[in-house]
Amino acid sequence: MSWRMTSRPGDETICIATSLGFDPSAILRIKPPEPREDLSDENSQKDLERFQEERMVELLKLLPSIPLTILFANGPGLTKKGFRWAPKTLLQPKTTIGPGIPTVRPELLNEEYESPKAYLHPGDKGLVAFIPGIRIPKLDVSKTRWEIICPDGVMFRAGNFFDDSLFTKTTILRNVAIIMPTLPGQLACEFGTEDQAFLVAINGKSLNPRAPRFSLKMLTVALIIGPVFIERNAAAALKGQRSNAYKVSGELIKPRWWLLDQEYLED
Repeated sequence: MSWRMTSRPGDETICIATSLGFDPSAILRIKPPEPREDLSDENSQKDLERFQEERMVELLKLLPSIPLTILFANGPGLTKKGFRWAPKTLLQPKTTIGPGIPTVRPELLNEEYESPKAYLHPGDKGLVAFIPGIRIPKLDVSKTRWEIICPDGVMFRAGNFFDDSLFTKTTILRNVAIIMPTLPGQLACEFGTEDQAFLVAINGKSLNPRAPRFSLKMLTVALIIGPVFIERNAAAALKGQRSNAYKVSGELIKPRWWLLDQEYLED
């Protein structure tokens, strides 16, 4: 449906819900704004965008799980807290959703493998996703290219795709991570060396809503700072080469449950 169009804004979510066999009544209860003469064109547009966003939130709540391709989509995002990771529309050209996430081989994790299906936090706190990452204790985001050196000589090359001019007080971030769909050696099939990922700020822990009662299992809370690219298996490419990229230390994180939302610097 990505290249389809709708004749009226807000109908996208109804069409998708109906095509997936969901009851769209919750979406239909959100009525389009009535035209008012006392509103400027700018305010009328804001009312319309608010209406479309509310319907997209209701559509996401209907999904039993959230495809990770939505998380790594390119396009304008929702503004509602807890849903800022989601795009405003699933239709191109405003939103581009890449290829499907490759299958992870459980035998390479050396542990019991949990379902990677992401889902909405029942308290609207964000997206709960089971994905790996690279923890970085200290990072200067004013540098556009980074060489991340992990234990055992594992190396990555990464760089930012976000606007670092927003960091007016300091460009030094502490306790951040780069999260991505998969780590090297965990793919059932390779699909390139440079992939989109996200730089996130680790912001404590939260109770796992799906853990058994009285369980101590927790979710790592992460606020998305912005998109980055990362080259996996970069050690071979960097071997014997001199590089002026900013060097930082990192630590590989096996797939874990994260509670994700977008961070707004003005918050």
